[in-house]
Amino acid sequence: MAPSFTDSAGRTWTLRIDIAAARRIRERLAVDILDLNLGMDRLSNDVILMVDVLWLLVEQQAEQQKVTDEQFGQSLHGDVLGAAIDAYLEALLAFCPPRQRQLLTSMKTLSQESTETLMGILTNAEQMVKTMRGTDRGRRSPGSPDSSASTPELTPSAN
Repeated sequence: MAPSFTDSAGRTWTLRIDIAAARRIRERLAVDILDLNLGMDRLSNDVILMVDVLWLLVEQQAEQQKVTDEQFGQSLHGDVLGAAIDAYLEALLAFCPPRQRQLLTSMKTLSQESTETLMGILTNAEQMVKTMRGTDRGRRSPGSPDSSASTPELTPSAN
């Protein structure tokens, strides 16, 4: 079964990558989705390009449903966009020969683990900042810079 996702308007899109689709994407967007290094790097860093790739993969389905590329783009955000990207990765895995499929699966796993690690680091850093702010507020004296008592009153000069 080909990977699919449902957009925020409730439309289901099926993704299939083949040589014709990869060629069409390369010609129209100047990105080689079959280049697992450069292609994945460009797509992971440019969400608009990723949506353009998705559009080219579903363009024929969209024509049948009378959906424009603008409407398609408007229906992809948040969790829906995440599901669309996951479906794209599944379609790419399904296209690849076994050796590349294994490499891509390893890259996907590493990316997920890196994301989880980064989220953990960010959560810990945020907690440390909150703790430090709370501790810092408790130590402030009435004459500290954040205190209004230490801020001189501004008055017009006598000149």
